[in-house]
Amino acid sequence: SRFSFATMPLPLRAWRHALPVLGAPVLCEWISKEAYLEKKGVKSGGYQPTRSGQMRYKDLQVGNKGPIARDGDGAAVHFEGKLPNGRVVDSSYKQFSSIKFVVGRGQVPPCVDEGVIGMRSGGKRELIVPPQYSHPEHFDTVLVYQIVLFEVQQHKQNKEKDRQEQAEQEAAEAAAAEAGKGQA
Repeated sequence: SRFSFATMPLPLRAWRHALPVLGAPVLCEWISKEAYLEKKGVKSGGYQPTRSGQMRYKDLQVGNKGPIARDGDGAAVHFEGKLPNGRVVDSSYKQFSSIKFVVGRGQVPPCVDEGVIGMRSGGKRELIVPPQYSHPEHFDTVLVYQIVLFEVQQHKQNKEKDRQEQAEQEAAEAAAAEAGKGQA
C-alpha cells in the first residue's frame, strides 16, 4: 500500500518524528541542544546559565537605566526567535509597539519571561533556548532568541528589597572602611 498523510492517524506534530521511520525524506536538519551549543561555540563564548539553568544567555548590550527586572515587575520588550538556520519563527516586531507584560506570569513565551530577569532598561540579550522553552510549533529544535528591554516598572515589594539591599551594602562598605582604618 502507498503511504499517505491523509490516512495517517498521527497529529501533525508527530508526523515529523514518524517520517524518518516511514522512509520519507527528511527536509530539515535535526540538531540537539548540545550540538547546537557546540556549533555556536557557546561553551566558550561568554554565555551564562539562566536562573533555572535550562537556557544560556549573553548580554549583547548591558542596560544602564532604572531598576533590574525581577519577578512581578512590569516589562516592555521586543523579542525575536530564530531557528539555527536564521529563519524567524517568533517575533514581537510584527506589532508596531513593544510587548508589555508582568515578569513571571506566563504572558509571553517562557524563554522571554525568564530571559528578562536581571536585565535593566536599554539592555539587549541573546538566549540559546532548548525545545521545551521555545515556540510551541518548534518544540523539537533549539532556538536563538534576542530580547531588547525598553522599560521596567518595579513592583512595590521589589522596591523595598532594593532599599534593603542598598542599606546593607552601604553598611558593609562602612564596616569595611572602619576595619581598614583600624588596621592602619
